[in-house]
Amino acid sequence: MVIDAAHSNGIDRASLDPIVSALTEAGHEVSFYRGSALGSVNATLRQADAFVVISPGTAYSAEDRAGLNAFVDAGGRVLLAGEPTTQTGGTLTSLLLGSTQVTSSTPLTGLAASFGVAYGDGYVYDLERYDLNYRNVYATPSGSEFPSETNVTVHEAVPVRGGTPVLETVDTAKVSSDREAASYPVATRNGDVLAVGDASLFDTEWAHRNDNEEFVGAAIEFLVSGEKTPGAPTQPQSSQGPGTPTAMP
Repeated sequence: MVIDAAHSNGIDRASLDPIVSALTEAGHEVSFYRGSALGSVNATLRQADAFVVISPGTAYSAEDRAGLNAFVDAGGRVLLAGEPTTQTGGTLTSLLLGSTQVTSSTPLTGLAASFGVAYGDGYVYDLERYDLNYRNVYATPSGSEFPSETNVTVHEAVPVRGGTPVLETVDTAKVSSDREAASYPVATRNGDVLAVGDASLFDTEWAHRNDNEEFVGAAIEFLVSGEKTPGAPTQPQSSQGPGTPTAMP
């Protein structure tokens, strides 16, 4: 499995310890992709069975997106995880007064769109039922691959559309962009792509909150259970040389 660290993701080994440790303890090889001399991720994808993208800070090139789509078409598994841009003035008072939050798209948006997935504007909050803070919203997994009798806490999550929902908030939740109470999907599966609207689920601080660990475990199982065609995406005739994944110590 390869974790993307080439797009200003702002992640490191320590923050992702829950997912990295679970994989290595189960005998899976984990590496960070830190860029390629060829300027494309495709060479690295040919050596991988799963690719993890968490909160990228820079956009993916058209070549990278095409390679990732070919990777998924060949049976490779992809995890996308991201949260909304940090907001200013996003306080409880402003929500009660009805002020409008302005969100900006992130580099994850274009990548997700190529897989038929859309990340919503604004973060999910709940003024009635919450885990210590109104931005810590309760959510329930759905679907046969995710444990349904668990209570997950998501932190400043964004709604995710496209595919089949696998994690939905309680019905008292609202979104800062429109303040409509509903059950919002904050994770969805579209074929071999799992899109999660909360990157914090996979970091050390939040992975063990409530029943989050069980959801993370199911996400890991999804990643390692694909059947990717070896050597995909196909190497163009003009390409030379390998990518540069960095193996974890």
